[in-house]
Amino acid sequence: MGNPLSPVLANIFMCKLENDVLAHHTLTFSFYDRYVEDCFAKRPKNEPDKLLEDLNSYLHNIKFAVEENPSHYLDTEFKFTGNKFKRSVYKKPGKFPTHWSSQVPNKYKRNAIIGALHRAKKISTDWETEVKINQRNFPQRHHRKL
Repeated sequence: MGNPLSPVLANIFMCKLENDVLAHHTLTFSFYDRYVEDCFAKRPKNEPDKLLEDLNSYLHNIKFAVEENPSHYLDTEFKFTGNKFKRSVYKKPGKFPTHWSSQVPNKYKRNAIIGALHRAKKISTDWETEVKINQRNFPQRHHRKL
């Protein structure tokens, strides 16, 4: 377990780092996003990664790593097909949703479905496919006649 203050301090540090370093890189990349200490930047293919050099030279004891052409960032999966950029909800392998017949209270099961659909609506470029995936992940409850 980490200190509860760690994410707050990391966020404050990254805000300062962004103000100092990113001001010089506004035209270098077409997209930049960050969640706590995880950064995502899209730059032209044939350009050197000057941003990484500047981030790593900011403080000698903090080093950033790069993942080239990631397939996902946080809970967003990326697919490049031709000239199209598609997004979908990324699910970690081996993670299963709560089955409706489990002994978990119904309000938690309903909220899991609502959360999955909300995430799909915010992230995905193909809503219909995400709804079908969620229908498979959360099959309809079978009513028993008494």
